[in-house]
Amino acid sequence: LSQVLFGLYQMIGERMKHVFMGYDVWILSYREECFEKIGLKPAVKIKLKNGSLDCEYRKYEIFAGKRKDFVPGRKKQPEASDKQQKAPDRSPKKLVKATGKSSIQKSDH
Repeated sequence: LSQVLFGLYQMIGERMKHVFMGYDVWILSYREECFEKIGLKPAVKIKLKNGSLDCEYRKYEIFAGKRKDFVPGRKKQPEASDKQQKAPDRSPKKLVKATGKSSIQKSDH
């Protein structure tokens, strides 16, 4: 394949990493060499046919930093200032009917 095509896939990988942070990107190709030029590790690889061509459809999860520090689906840990907010009341509750209206009261148990 031509150096121009490899350069295109390398540019795609660079743009994905620096412009599309926080997105999931899907790319379809039939050439392993092109995927290698992207320079990123795919999260998902799906083999499929595009006409008579054996292809792969790959998902890239774009994030800041290094892959070893990235865990897909993990929520950001709260900052110290976030911890100072009042925690929600998690005491057991029971539903009590009073004067025809429903209300929620803390349980004495």
